[in-house]
Amino acid sequence: MTIETILNLRYQWESMVSFRKTYDLPSYDGNIHNLKDFIKNGHKSNRFRKNFNEAMRLAREIVEYYERPVASLDKQLA
Repeated sequence: MTIETILNLRYQWESMVSFRKTYDLPSYDGNIHNLKDFIKNGHKSNRFRKNFNEAMRLAREIVEYYERPVASLDKQLA
């Protein structure tokens, strides 16, 4: 997966959760801390919101990529 793909996923997540500010989040920024908080606590007040499952999938995919060892990341990043 390339950095462009990750940035695209982040943009999709930010667009999804910030649309009309319907998601109950401390911040709508797609930084790693907000994504981890969404994964940990997002289901409490957002699980019935539109596209919640897709937003959760995107957040998990981005965080999983972030937590990989540097050696396993795409060689195009170097």
